[in-house]
Amino acid sequence: DIVSLLAPELESVAPSTVRAGDEVTLTGQYFGSLRGTVSIGGKRAKVLSWTDSAVTVRLPGKLTTGSQPVTLKTKLGSSTSTDSLLVE
Repeated sequence: DIVSLLAPELESVAPSTVRAGDEVTLTGQYFGSLRGTVSIGGKRAKVLSWTDSAVTVRLPGKLTTGSQPVTLKTKLGSSTSTDSLLVE
C-alpha cells in the first residue's frame, strides 16, 4: 500500500457538468491508499474507488444546482478543486 506523507493535491474533476447521483473522477496526487472523504458543496459523496492519484465517487442524490466546490480530505489534509463542479 502507498501511504502518502504529503497533503493531497486535487488537480481536476471530470466531468465538469453533472447531475445528482452521477459518477465523478477526481485526479491529482498524494491521495494515498487509505480512503478519505470527498464532499461536493459540503455534502459527502460515496467513494467507489480510491488510489494515490485518482478517486471515483457517486454524487449525493440531492445537491444544490449551480457551481459547487469539490473537497477531498485525507488524514494529512484536504484539497479543494480550483474549478467548481456545475450541478444541473
